[in-house]
Amino acid sequence: MKSLFIIITFLLTYSGFGQETYFSPFTENLKTGEKEIINRTIIIHRNAIIIKTDTDDGYDIQTLKILEKEIENDTNPSTAIYDCTSPDGVYPTTILIPQKSIISEILVIQPSFVDDADEHFRFHIEQKENLFQ
Repeated sequence: MKSLFIIITFLLTYSGFGQETYFSPFTENLKTGEKEIINRTIIIHRNAIIIKTDTDDGYDIQTLKILEKEIENDTNPSTAIYDCTSPDGVYPTTILIPQKSIISEILVIQPSFVDDADEHFRFHIEQKENLFQ
């Protein structure tokens, strides 16, 4: 029984270590000005970012591999910049998160499917959950 408790504790600690979870009920397309009520969950792991979007048919999951993370200190507040790509390396994405105690938005820059310009989205954040910190 004691060994089962140790195994469960290890798995829960390992899976949540360094993970940040954000909830966004509202998305704004900065290029078009379009605003949509879309429930999203953004989970940031050490090596990947997962964006789960609720849809009429269930949900859509986008997995992004983190290539590099840097902190830009020239902004106020400083900003964490995540350079990411799709698992196949074809779809580059940049995610910007202000480094402050209450995060109200996450900016996402991705290639457009319509033209050669990038799409800029603002995920308005409802709450944040830090596990095991």
